[in-house]
Amino acid sequence: MSIKNKLEYSFFFILVKAVNLFGFSSIKHLAKIFGFIFYYLIPIRKKTVLSNLQIAFPRKSEKEIKRLASQNYIHFCATLFEIICIPKLTKEKIHSLFEWENIEIFSGIIERNQGNFLLTAHIGNWELAAIAASLYLNKKFFVLAKAQSNTYFNNWLNKTREIFGNKVISLGVSVRDIYLALKENNVIGVVGDQRGPKEGLRVKLFNKDTSVYKGTAEIALKLNVPIVAAMTVRKKDFSFKVIFEEIKYQNFIGTNEEKMIKINQAYMNILEKTIREEPAQWFWMHKIWKY
Repeated sequence: MSIKNKLEYSFFFILVKAVNLFGFSSIKHLAKIFGFIFYYLIPIRKKTVLSNLQIAFPRKSEKEIKRLASQNYIHFCATLFEIICIPKLTKEKIHSLFEWENIEIFSGIIERNQGNFLLTAHIGNWELAAIAASLYLNKKFFVLAKAQSNTYFNNWLNKTREIFGNKVISLGVSVRDIYLALKENNVIGVVGDQRGPKEGLRVKLFNKDTSVYKGTAEIALKLNVPIVAAMTVRKKDFSFKVIFEEIKYQNFIGTNEEKMIKINQAYMNILEKTIREEPAQWFWMHKIWKY
């Protein structure tokens, strides 16, 4: 564990203390202040955000793109601060923050005692939504998570993810754990919009070739388990709405690889529709179109 990691975590720990001192109700205001700082004064990944937005929305003016980019930083800061506050939130408070649309699609699968994949994305607040849905349905989720480069922060984040009963499975570490959890009729939560490998499957996002991972689709096809997409959007009052939609892949035809592409394309179509409705809320800071 490097000195750099320790220093980074020390700064993060100070931020945690400060945000909790102001409290959850202050997040809307804090997000605007820090969003301004990180967009105008300390422009972290600003070029990436602007470039991605220009690719996704070529018909928008430069002024509109910059407005969306600045709003994106506000939403990113709000998401970070909300995650920071999770250990201090009560179950009742979490329940009050969420509205569920078509959740019966997902709850019906759980009631039938079927293992399933719950596919979400880096939009709204995916971390808080996973906890809220688990509490609402009284069902433990097994959430796949990519390890963070800073071990201290990674440990803090995973502890936060598990504080209300969910279980973290480290991405890429144990496929066997995923198979076992599904066969025991559990929910596997996956954030599916991370950039896939250079040699990965290609689907369209905003009409541009986009690399994706095949793991979720491959396992679902092998075990014939349901896949439900759940997209979270932040409302104007900083509460959330989560929209559920099943990806009904059982009627897809073709080879296994063709079916995997169709599953991922169906997911990307749902994601793109959500982004178009709330373009400032997706995590534009990652290089989704690196290759």
